[in-house]
Amino acid sequence: MLDLKARMRYTVLWLLTKSVQSNIGHYLCGFTRQNQLEPIDFYSTLTGRSCRVNNCLQAILTFFDDLSPMKIDYYQKSLPLCYEVLYLLCTNNSSNIIKVTFDILHENLFIQKQIQLYTYHYHPFHHYYLNQVR
Repeated sequence: MLDLKARMRYTVLWLLTKSVQSNIGHYLCGFTRQNQLEPIDFYSTLTGRSCRVNNCLQAILTFFDDLSPMKIDYYQKSLPLCYEVLYLLCTNNSSNIIKVTFDILHENLFIQKQIQLYTYHYHPFHHYYLNQVR
């Protein structure tokens, strides 16, 4: 059985791949098939580490690698980790970093899978938050 970090890496990679393959990658993530590997600037992870990255996928993978087991446990008990990653990418100060919008969270199946897989218990805040961004 995959650990939480491995599952999240797989899920986010699947999400980005899905957006590219369905030709809505530019709308969702700000990139197309042709330029999805264009270089971006450095970014800071939620743990305060500054990283230079070659592309958007590496940025996400580096973010996961930077999380300690203690922090992973914290994120799993709060919001699903994928939301934290998307928030990080949306609010980064770098003008060149990929912009993943919260529109991808509107897919009900994806949302339900994340809640079931990455939270220990049901928290009313999750339901409230998801309804607000929908």
